[in-house]
Amino acid sequence: MSTVPGDRTWQDAGLVEPALTDLPEVPADDDRDTPAPDDPRPDLEGEADPADVAEQRAAVPEDERDDYA
Repeated sequence: MSTVPGDRTWQDAGLVEPALTDLPEVPADDDRDTPAPDDPRPDLEGEADPADVAEQRAAVPEDERDDYA
């Protein structure tokens, strides 16, 4: 962050949107040849819905409470 007063300090603090000329140029992502992984299938028959499979893979936090009644 700039310590010298002026227009640059406002931009350094995020109070001014950067000009289009200040934005870095990002190269195009040309990974079309890279194959995408298949959906996870835990069942042998392949009948599970992908949304159900993803839900089953979600980590459930442990219940640390002592009152189970």
